[in-house]
Amino acid sequence: MQRFFGMMPVSEIERTEHFVDENGLSVRIDVGPNGWTVRFADMSSKYKDESIGTDANFKNAYDVAVECVGKLTPESKEEEFDEVCEESMEDSES
Repeated sequence: MQRFFGMMPVSEIERTEHFVDENGLSVRIDVGPNGWTVRFADMSSKYKDESIGTDANFKNAYDVAVECVGKLTPESKEEEFDEVCEESMEDSES
């Protein structure tokens, strides 16, 4: 797989999951049948090319992310949307 600064080509990505670590920082996991990439909030990454299938690659990527930053919580898009809406309402009231 050809990577660019550790990132997988879009054509290889079959699953993307967003998480928040114990410090409230973002962790993104991109996986496909031929590898995975974990991207951290500080712009660092871990990755590996393994042709073992998307589900097995996700498990391996998730385990590596937990080793690096501890417990991960799925990022709620609904909460993020609510925060953006609240900020927008506050800005329009000023």
